[in-house]
Amino acid sequence: ETDDPAMVASARQNLEAVLRTEVQNPSAWRLLAVAYGRENNMGMAALALAEQGASLGNHDMARHEAMDAMRLLPAGPSRQRAQDIADEAKRDADK
Repeated sequence: ETDDPAMVASARQNLEAVLRTEVQNPSAWRLLAVAYGRENNMGMAALALAEQGASLGNHDMARHEAMDAMRLLPAGPSRQRAQDIADEAKRDADK
């Protein structure tokens, strides 16, 4: 949040480390989305926002951001995670 481009990569790495053990930390997911956005990695920013929505139980946000992530990310584990979030959000919203 300092707007210092030299610190973005380090902040992203620290947030990724935090989220390996605190997967339900919506604030960390939001900050990670900011870091990815500042690195112009919009697919991963959308995925982080989908994770934030999922951790908050906000099914609409999670699904919307996951759909954006799927559109922006190449095939692979990150896009598959976005698909999983979208599917889970739809199932939970339909309950």
